[in-house]
Amino acid sequence: MTSKKKGSQGLKQQLTLNPYLKIIHTSDDEIVVKHGSRSRFTRVITDEGRSKLLGKILRNIVPSTSLEVLRQQNILKEEELEDAIKLVDYLSQEGVLVDPTKDLTRVYLDTILRGGNALSAFTVGVIGASYLGSRIADELAHLGVGGLIVLDDREVQHGKIERFYFNLPPNTIEAGRSYVECLQQHLAQHEFDNLKAINAALDDQFSLEEVAREADFLVVALEVFSSKILHTVNGVAIAAEKPWVSIYFDGSEAHIGPIYVPGETCCYNEYEMQREATLGSMKDNYLLYKETLNEEGIDGAHLIIPPYLNMASSLGVTGVLHFLISGKSFLVGRGIHLDLEQLSVDYEDVLRLPRCPACSTLRASYRHLFM
Repeated sequence: MTSKKKGSQGLKQQLTLNPYLKIIHTSDDEIVVKHGSRSRFTRVITDEGRSKLLGKILRNIVPSTSLEVLRQQNILKEEELEDAIKLVDYLSQEGVLVDPTKDLTRVYLDTILRGGNALSAFTVGVIGASYLGSRIADELAHLGVGGLIVLDDREVQHGKIERFYFNLPPNTIEAGRSYVECLQQHLAQHEFDNLKAINAALDDQFSLEEVAREADFLVVALEVFSSKILHTVNGVAIAAEKPWVSIYFDGSEAHIGPIYVPGETCCYNEYEMQREATLGSMKDNYLLYKETLNEEGIDGAHLIIPPYLNMASSLGVTGVLHFLISGKSFLVGRGIHLDLEQLSVDYEDVLRLPRCPACSTLRASYRHLFM
């Protein structure tokens, strides 16, 4: 009785081809499935029984249909239905066939990255909700993270100007409203309501510790370089042993990553030390510039044109997405430096230093015996 009921449900289940995949029919009993010409997702599926059901089903399932409909159309015979149900189950497990009502973003995550369920289990803390941070939070919400904790105390000063730089609906950007409130209203319109707002300065130690306690991963998003904020978050993340990523602009240069995993990779202190060591004769000017930015803080207008913001947020979110799903990412221990005036890209692999004053306590065994 149970088997019959299950078969009935299998016959009536609506299915469609996965829109992210290209199905190549080499015969009615064999297909090649590819996501792209050089994608790692490639499958060769063969019906060893030579029943020709593979070709029958896949050629007639567009745009969406069920096995019951194919039976009614005499495409499938009664005696083929049992094998057809098994075949459809297998094709669904492989991601070739999907539920047409399923969210298409989730289809991609489940099929290509094999991690849609994993992403929904994470809460991400976003430090900074201005032009860059709001983009990152928006993209993470639409990808399906379980929750967001957004920290910022800044408010809209000039609605007309800021409507151009925010990637939010104009009706949410009003003078006097906090950045987090604008973002919260936008995400609520898209039925994402699991956002916790923390109204505090980006370098407020107590508030950062709260974010680090409750979030699984931290993103620091700044439109202007602030060594002070980055060092503060670095210390908080190390103490809480939470992974995090820095994404910030320095003029028209975007610095994306690294992802810092306390006790396993470099920390921000090591990243900054090694970057400064490469400056040579420019170091004195750089240190004066860094000191001035730290004294001025991040209040005020730090304008980055939207195309630059979009590039940095997209690369950053992609790196975070891969890390949350698999624990691996092209940003782990590696920074990407984009010079958007010349469109040059540099990759910076960051070494771990044996005696880093910020994080060496988490990895004492890394020290040389005589150091």
